[in-house]
This record gives sequence, structure tokens and C-alpha cells, in this order.
Amino acid sequence: MRVREIAAAPAPVDACEAFADLPGCSLLESVGDHGDLAAWSFLSADPFLTLEAKGRRVRRCGPGASAGEVDADPFDVLESELRRWSTAAAETAGAGERTGGRAGGVAGDGLPPFRGGVIGWLGYDLLHHLERVPPPRFDDLQLPDMRLGFFDWTLAWDHRTGRAWVISTGLPEPDGPGRSMRAAERIEMVLARLGGRGSSARTARSRVQETPTAGPEAPITHPVPGVPGVRSTFSRDRYLEAVARCREYVLAGDVFQVNLSQRLSQPCADAPLALYRRLRAANPAPFAAYLDGGRAAVLSASPE
Repeated sequence: MRVREIAAAPAPVDACEAFADLPGCSLLESVGDHGDLAAWSFLSADPFLTLEAKGRRVRRCGPGASAGEVDADPFDVLESELRRWSTAAAETAGAGERTGGRAGGVAGDGLPPFRGGVIGWLGYDLLHHLERVPPPRFDDLQLPDMRLGFFDWTLAWDHRTGRAWVISTGLPEPDGPGRSMRAAERIEMVLARLGGRGSSARTARSRVQETPTAGPEAPITHPVPGVPGVRSTFSRDRYLEAVARCREYVLAGDVFQVNLSQRLSQPCADAPLALYRRLRAANPAPFAAYLDGGRAAVLSASPE
């Protein structure tokens, strides 16, 4: 593992622009002043391995992939890959190229708590590998149940101290000189892009790579009164009916909690990262995220 402290790092969302053209660009960001509640931001891109699962179809891709598509429980495949790519805790201590002696807010060995690893999403439909419940009626977007990137480098910001680092594990190279060389090359790539010497947002995708293919059947949508262009999978009357039915289930003791959700949709001409900038400006949340998933992007502004 190699580490380089960056003297004058750009803000996380600005740094993200320099990597937005790379696959799997992922930003986990604390926006605003939230103290110790959410003091860190992390950025990475170009994973060496990506796991995508739909049902029991699990696909591996990237230079770290050991096989193509397999028929398996995605949790079993994930567990296997996590064991395969784990790094020994001892490796992180005394990592090369560290600068500065002040450890304010960082981990016990002087480094940020996330130094590369797995970023992505686990969808609700993974529950079918854990529980026997009926499948949802609609799956018109056909998005993966799981999409995870295994990242060998990260940019980390400690917002309490103003410090920032770029860290690379050197994976997927085997341990030894090859891994150390790859780690050094990845750090130089990151620094070059931050310095404007690599690809930039001008070459980034203006939208997600491809529109998810609609399934044979899609839910009926309804206009949202007072919000032009926005459509919901519930009408007002059907939503109130659903609330009443949920209350009946609770009173009967069938369930103790219900998460009654709806999909709100609207066409958008913004690139995903541009839309994320608008989201974080409107709601500077302690736990925000921008995840480029290729066919879809996750934009999140969460208090949790």
C-alpha cells in the first residue's frame, strides 16, 4: 500500500469531475458542517473488479475477474471475492510515502478509515435469497439487484482537520514489487487528473451509458398535482387506500411496520453529476453519495 498526503486538495465534488469519465466513479461525501457525525468524504473510480447480480445470475468483470457469469447465490460470490481480495491489517501500518505527523481525526495508524475497498449498492430484491416471499409484480427497469465495485485507490478528506490523502493498495497485482509498482502508478494517475493532466468532465458521459430496457409490463403512473412533469406510481386515492390497508395489517398483528413507497419519475436533461451538484446544494446532507452504475446512477442525500 502507498499513501500520499495532498497539500491543497480540491473539494470532493470538484475532484469528482476529474474522474467522472472513468467507469464506476463513486463519491461518498459529507456535505456541510456536521462535526464528528460525518467528518469524512471518499472518492474512487475505475474498479479492478465489478460484481453485478440479477437473481442468480452473477457477473464478474474487470482485470480482477476470475470468471464471467455464473449461476450462484450472489451473497456466496460476494463472500468469496471479499476473502480473495482482503488485505492484511498489518500491511496498512507504516505505509510508504506518508507525510506529516499530525493524526487528528484519522485512524490509529495515522490513515483514514477507508483506504480502498467495496462501494456500490445492494438492492431490496436480494431478500429473495434470504426469505420466501412473492416477487414484485413489476421489474420494468431491470436494474441489478447488486452492483459492487472493488476499488484499489481512494481519495480521502478529513473535514475536521482539512487534510486529504490519496491511497492505493496496488490490487489486483499479487503481493510484492508488482503490487507496489501498480500502487505508485495509480497514485500518479490520480494526481495527474487532479492537476488537469488527464481526462476531465469534458469527456465524461453526459448521461448514463444506456437506458434500462423496459420489461414486458410496467406500472401505471399518475400525474402529481401541482408538480408539472412528475409522475407517481400511486394516485392520491389509491395511496390513501393503501395506507388504510396497511393500518389494518398492523392492527391485525400481521406486521408491525410498513414502508409504503412510491416511485416518482421525471425526464431530466442534466448529466447525473450535474444533477447531484444541484441535489447537494439544495440539501447539504451529512451522508451524500454519487454512484455511477453504468446503466443507472444513484444520487443520494441522506441524514442517515
